[in-house]
Amino acid sequence: MPASNVLQPWPLQRLHPWYPGQVGGVPGVSTDTGLRQSCEGTIFYVDPNHVDCHDQRDGTNPTSPLATVAAALTKCEAYKGDMIVVMDNGAWQYGTQLSRLLPIQESVVVTVPGVKIVGMAPASSLGVVWSPTVTGATAIEVRTTDVLIEGFAFYGVFDPAIHANYIGYYGDNMTVRHCYFGENVDIAIALEYAWNCDIHDNWFFEVDEKAITNVDPANPAAYNSIHDNYFDDVGVTAVDLATGVHNKIWSNQLWNSNAAVGIAAVDCFITTAGGARNYVHDNTLSCLFAGGLSDYPVTCTPDAAAPNTTDCWVNNHCLEAMSTGNP
Repeated sequence: MPASNVLQPWPLQRLHPWYPGQVGGVPGVSTDTGLRQSCEGTIFYVDPNHVDCHDQRDGTNPTSPLATVAAALTKCEAYKGDMIVVMDNGAWQYGTQLSRLLPIQESVVVTVPGVKIVGMAPASSLGVVWSPTVTGATAIEVRTTDVLIEGFAFYGVFDPAIHANYIGYYGDNMTVRHCYFGENVDIAIALEYAWNCDIHDNWFFEVDEKAITNVDPANPAAYNSIHDNYFDDVGVTAVDLATGVHNKIWSNQLWNSNAAVGIAAVDCFITTAGGARNYVHDNTLSCLFAGGLSDYPVTCTPDAAAPNTTDCWVNNHCLEAMSTGNP
């Protein structure tokens, strides 16, 4: 069978689509004979380091891959289960390693709903390296719904690296997971009127300005889930969802070196100022619960208009105590 037939969403296995009948059938299939068909989704392989890469190919064979993600996006169909698999490279930010020197270096716009863009990095890697085309470029701009982005390491001056952008359609239901954002990134993930996004298991390492931000206060981000991420010395604010509503922010680890030693660090961790009905709980923060210049009420800001009724901040773990209410 061709490599383009896959079982979604994971793993990417090239298996024969028919299974012989067996006693009792196969649980979950529509027949009691155990026959099962493959789904309709197609894998498109991207590998600019492959000697035989070319954007004029169909991209379904990993030995004759496409050269760019942009070309792969033109081949995807809406809600077909299509996946763009981007092969690994050795473009480490401190110097390329051995061979496979070319990073992914594109600015792509996703308008196909339901597509998955996955970096196939080795298990020990931070992700497939993606670098900006020019200073301040955006790597992936999402202008449609139900897009998955996974397994990339964004190095260089991105502003932002990923943008759920409200242009023509909403960037709702976007998932960003297992990605790494390096210290030269200005803004890692920008949410513009985006709802129901799931951002988890990412590492934001010394991002210059903001890791996750609501970029249009007049059209706030809402109903988003931000959990199980690690924020390490983000320059301004780790999670800025000011004016956002109904967002859930939980089980993240947030470190700020200034806050840890009592140097002023205003709103360095989480802010939902001007928002409503946000739920912020069980995050671990490198600040004191009540320690002065960089304690919990300084590093975090809920809605100030009615702090005990519009937001719910509970069980956030500070260095010496656990919070029992809003900052």
